Parts: sequence; C-alpha cells; structure tokens
Amino acid sequence: MLIDYELGFHPRTFVVVPEIASLGAGQPPHVYPSTRDREFPTAVCLCLYRPEKGEWNSTRSLADTIVPWADLWLFFFEHWMLTGDWEGGGEHPSPDDPEPRYRRRKEARAARSSNSG
Repeated sequence: MLIDYELGFHPRTFVVVPEIASLGAGQPPHVYPSTRDREFPTAVCLCLYRPEKGEWNSTRSLADTIVPWADLWLFFFEHWMLTGDWEGGGEHPSPDDPEPRYRRRKEARAARSSNSG
C-alpha cells in the first residue's frame, strides 16, 4: 500500500503489491483507473471517499481515516474477487470525478517549479 499525500491536496492511496491487474479479475470497483503513480505504474488508485462531498479534509488524521478505509477496501476487494459482488457500498467513481484532476494540478505545479529553477 502506498499513500501519496502532500498538504493542500487530497491523499491518493494505491495498492502496489499485488498488481491488481495481474489477478485476472478485471477492473475492480472503487478505483480511479486513469490515476497512476510514476514510481509504480501498475499500482491501482483506490476510491476511498468522495472529495466533493467533504468526507475527508486535512484536519483529519490519515491514520484514523485513510488507513482503515484502505483496509476495508482490501477486505471488500477480496470478497469481490471470490463472489463478483462489491459489498462495500459507496458510489463508483466516474471519469469525471475530481480525484484525477487533483493530481493533474499537483503535477502541473511541480512542473512549473522545476521549470522556473
């Protein structure tokens, strides 16, 4: 598991090992398929909460929110692998969801800083 977090941005949580795609079960629910990590391009970005609904903010501890939410995601993922049914509730993200846009803003800012120096 990898949690990518920078103050001022929403944390992104990835399953690095095992490579979800290599398990042969298809695209799991509650992931952002277009969001990738540069170091771990096969890692899958989890949808643990809805940013636009304010379910997480920077005043909340990652250890009390993101970590247990990721643990629950893994539990429901294993159940989904066995049964094909997602029992974890929630809403499946669509390509229009804000999570990928948050990352693009962060990457654009990093590119601007490296080009200005």
